[in-house]
Amino acid sequence: MVAKILLLLVVPCFLFMHTYATTRRDLFANYYKHVQHWVSLKGDVIIKGCYVVRNCHRGRGGLGSKGKPASSCKAIKNDRKSAKSGVYYIKTHPTVTKMYCYMEDIPGCGGGGWTTIMKTNGNK
Repeated sequence: MVAKILLLLVVPCFLFMHTYATTRRDLFANYYKHVQHWVSLKGDVIIKGCYVVRNCHRGRGGLGSKGKPASSCKAIKNDRKSAKSGVYYIKTHPTVTKMYCYMEDIPGCGGGGWTTIMKTNGNK
């Protein structure tokens, strides 16, 4: 539903600003794939001018954003239960580092909010 509503808002502006597609139908089909991809990957999508910008789940000012880094992935999950797995900004005193947070439950281990510190294959 979100993708359909978003698409109705984005496509007319996109058609006006860009002319690389040969037909309106081609443009609609090509652009819809991108909008659908962005929505399914990270959730929130904002429209900025005539371009779609992925705001993700750690949008402007949210905990885990560049402007408001979190102390841990668990802190993000506690702050926002609907947080999705992805890269967030985490305070690693004295710096801030982008880290992958796994937000899904792991059976037998508890809820989400896991901070990835190493791949299973440590050789890569």
